[in-house]
Amino acid sequence: MLKAIEYLSESLNKDDELITLEKKYKKRFIDASEKYKIATEDHWIKDIISCYFDYFRYVLTSNSVEKAEEDLFLKLLKLVGDKRLSTLDEI
Repeated sequence: MLKAIEYLSESLNKDDELITLEKKYKKRFIDASEKYKIATEDHWIKDIISCYFDYFRYVLTSNSVEKAEEDLFLKLLKLVGDKRLSTLDEI
């Protein structure tokens, strides 16, 4: 994903569509403060979906899937609250 953003940034002949696409990609994948709009009032569900959104953002912009999975596990474990769970698959 970072290569796509880099390609768009370095493109010499940008039209409005490419400029808009570059801004959207940067906002979605680079800006950590970007929050995905989730159509539910349930805060717990929003938190769970946000964990996965952060996971996918990290995987698409980094080489470390293991680190992304570890972070996802810790965030989900905190939300689930069952300390007996020891792997992401168990959650």
